Amino acid sequence: MLAPLGLAQFGWFELVSGPPELDGQPAMLIGNRGPAMWKVFSASKFANDGKPDPLDRWTRSVVQPVADQLNARALYPFLSKPDRDHWPFQRWAHAGMGLKQSPPGLLIDPEYGLWHAFRAALVFEIITNLPKQKPTIHPCDECANKPCLTTCPVNAISAKTFDVTRCIAHVNSKRGNPCREKGCIARNACPVGRIHAYGDDQQTFHMRAYSNS
Repeated sequence: MLAPLGLAQFGWFELVSGPPELDGQPAMLIGNRGPAMWKVFSASKFANDGKPDPLDRWTRSVVQPVADQLNARALYPFLSKPDRDHWPFQRWAHAGMGLKQSPPGLLIDPEYGLWHAFRAALVFEIITNLPKQKPTIHPCDECANKPCLTTCPVNAISAKTFDVTRCIAHVNSKRGNPCREKGCIARNACPVGRIHAYGDDQQTFHMRAYSNS
């Protein structure tokens, strides 16, 4: 059901810090890895309709039918009415996938690196024998050179912090055109999962949305 949408199953976890009536229930993270989702989304009616939040609207349009068919409730990482709560997707990803944060702020996957994103969580009423999380390594611990710490043109990234304000200010400036049009330089410098990197169009789309956040 997910593959034709360019989406994939990520991992199972027990819901915490979600809607109170659903806490403790089994949930599954779904999202995109590599450029597969972009090919589907960019060919959809949402991509160029000129309305706000095209990717979020597309996500709802394709995920909700899957949730309905599976008798699951879909929760999303973006804010829009009527769901005004901001769900802790990074916490859920750590619980379901064992992923940890990279210096640029994104969770890093041992295979796909920084080229993945969470699009929804499906919450179920009853599932027996919930799949257990497989042990994962944290790629940043194995990275000797850590190019993400040295390639940011405004030094917004350090081993301990990510200065979002400085980053966005640079991306929105004239000097930030390379980041804005080709994607985050530090993200692209990461050697993990490079074969799964997003194309220029997708990176431009995400960077423009990020700079307007």
